[in-house]
Amino acid sequence: MKTRTYLPIETDILNDDRMGALVNNMGVAGYGIYMILLVELRNHKDYCFGSESLKIIMRKYNIKRAKMEAVLYDYDLFTIDQTENGSLLITSDYVTRVMRNYNDAIAKRSIAGKKNADKRWQKENGNTMATEQNKTEQNKTEQNKTSEKTEKKETAAVAAADIDIAAVYGNEIALVDFKKQHIGWEEYLIEALNDRTWMELQAKHSGLGMRFVKYENDIVRMFMDHVLTHGKEYGLHSVGEVKYYFANFVRQATATNKRITDELDRIELDEKTNSQYRFEDIDPTTGTRTYYGKPIPAEAPPRPNNNAIWIEEVQQWM
Repeated sequence: MKTRTYLPIETDILNDDRMGALVNNMGVAGYGIYMILLVELRNHKDYCFGSESLKIIMRKYNIKRAKMEAVLYDYDLFTIDQTENGSLLITSDYVTRVMRNYNDAIAKRSIAGKKNADKRWQKENGNTMATEQNKTEQNKTEQNKTSEKTEKKETAAVAAADIDIAAVYGNEIALVDFKKQHIGWEEYLIEALNDRTWMELQAKHSGLGMRFVKYENDIVRMFMDHVLTHGKEYGLHSVGEVKYYFANFVRQATATNKRITDELDRIELDEKTNSQYRFEDIDPTTGTRTYYGKPIPAEAPPRPNNNAIWIEEVQQWM
């Protein structure tokens, strides 16, 4: 008889803003594709699958490529990583979480069932070995409790030592020591940003080109806000994981990329409205100033209006 497998579905799954956007934009068809992907992830080892499995799923359920990519990329419902050989690796935080909880519950029930069975067997047969085993387990439990208490005391002692260090050398020293021991996702992000070859690839990958270079700090700020808003800071444990998540964040033709584009449009409009050089074109890389393709001398004052013409002979705008 084939063993049944289960995927717990939380009753408030549709209350998620991302799910609301999915259903609003794609209707029940989008919700259906999402549920198919959850079920397929549940049935794959380690709750993840790659590019080839995705193709099989699309053929199996007759799902168009555009709709599948929209569900995968546009609503931040899945994590899409890229392996070294260029293949995709698709996972879902939802599936990973509910299956972990489900498997933990099953394991606890199994342990409880075995204990109850042992008790019944012991009661019926008066088995001395079962009694000794229970005593051994109790002793192990007591030993674990003792170890936990000892560990807590040692932790408290270390914390007290840290406080003493801070009192003698100042808070700054203690803070530096703490950072050495606990590297956060922000440090991994800084290391990723220092890889300038990789950042140039992200500029191309995003489709933003020179806008990416010019507004890199603003894009990084938006990425950090995105990580904190979605609670992803606790799931980024290496430079590689930060790079993968950033690459998906800026990826062309995604919802996050559109938000980046909209924000850059707003920033540029503000700059153009308030800048004294709003009637000129400025190259973001070289800083060269032009108007209608004509160069403007570096020492020239800002172009006063959209009709002004630079007169070289008198070195002023007319």
